[in-house]
Amino acid sequence: MEANGQVVATIGPESVVGEIALVKETPRTASVRAKSYLATASVPSDTFHTLVAHFPGVKEAMDDIMSRHLAADSIRESVSQ
Repeated sequence: MEANGQVVATIGPESVVGEIALVKETPRTASVRAKSYLATASVPSDTFHTLVAHFPGVKEAMDDIMSRHLAADSIRESVSQ
């Protein structure tokens, strides 16, 4: 993952990216570049919000992932200063 042109994380199989922008309805905070071929799936915002309305567990799972990513971002920022 890259932010401001810097590699900030390396992620692996079954990783979730873009959840912060999706949940908070804000512009994305990072870019992802693959080192090898991969398969991806994307969920449009309207589809995500429909899923959340019908399956609250989806929102809880995304909130958990988002919280972990934000905590990791905070740690990276404090280490780089």
